[in-house]
Amino acid sequence: MICPFCGRRFDEDKATKSCSGCATSNGCNMLPCPYCGYEVPKQAPLFGWIARLFGKKRSTSELGRLADGVPGTEGIVEKLATDDKGKVQKMTAMGVLPGTPIKLIRRFPAFVFQAGYSQFAVDRSLAKTVLVKWKKPHKNAGA
Repeated sequence: MICPFCGRRFDEDKATKSCSGCATSNGCNMLPCPYCGYEVPKQAPLFGWIARLFGKKRSTSELGRLADGVPGTEGIVEKLATDDKGKVQKMTAMGVLPGTPIKLIRRFPAFVFQAGYSQFAVDRSLAKTVLVKWKKPHKNAGA
């Protein structure tokens, strides 16, 4: 299984439940990633088929880092490309999670982006950790 948050591969059978205090711990369908702690749903047999049916269209977007984005461009957070738990915690606290819509507003003097309804400013090292599936601009966007 691959964690959608940190992108690291782990064995579903070896993942341990760390939510013993949770009220739904007996019937929970979530597994915590052993590297970052992000809870990943157990994959149902139909999940792969559904993901392919409603999957992301590769032709309308491209993968890149937040630090390399063009101001005004929107996209979806794909994953955080770092092993630094401090950076992961900072971005998680800002709501920057896989699947979150994101828009780069400014690159200088700090990287300012919008995630959800909030705007945040981060330095280059944090902006480089966020991998974004950028939407390609329309041909007549400047008109």
